[in-house]
Amino acid sequence: MQTYKLDPCWYFTTPALSWDAMLLHTKVAIELFTDYDMLLFIEKGVRGGISQCCNRYAIANNRYMSNFNPDDEIKYLMYLDANNLYGYAMSKYLPLKDFVWSDNDLTEQDILNLSDESDVGYILEVDLEYPSDLHDKHSDFPLAPENKPPPNCKEPRLLTTLEPKTKYVLHYSNLKLYLKLGLVLKKKKFIAF
Repeated sequence: MQTYKLDPCWYFTTPALSWDAMLLHTKVAIELFTDYDMLLFIEKGVRGGISQCCNRYAIANNRYMSNFNPDDEIKYLMYLDANNLYGYAMSKYLPLKDFVWSDNDLTEQDILNLSDESDVGYILEVDLEYPSDLHDKHSDFPLAPENKPPPNCKEPRLLTTLEPKTKYVLHYSNLKLYLKLGLVLKKKKFIAF
């Protein structure tokens, strides 16, 4: 309370407290949306985190272990977990003002050439095609997750699929990554900030 003059008792989560501490410390003023359609457009791009089912049983054939069988295929087991993704995201350039619908016709090359620290950024609605030659390579962790109900379920979930994406809303730096990794841009509409 002495450092930031904020009372933690007024917050439900520590990220909310951290957010207000950041606003207080940096003295940044974030512009409020006055265009309802723009707000809805950006809300379509909010998806949440991905969780997935892992294979619960696997057998390794590791040459460095005592039960290694040289006649079988070599297999290693690995479990990966990414930590502090929220903190990482919050350390990047974030949109905060001058939101406008853009008439600028960005080409795919323009998007790829944009710096992640550019003075002007974009939130885009795009149609993306997932080429079939990438399916095997990306099958473990497909790009561009989307909220939709899985088969035999009514409630939407965040799914990673190899299906084409239509009216998919995302930040331009994510689109740059997807294009570099082989997804094909079909159509776009966007907000500049």
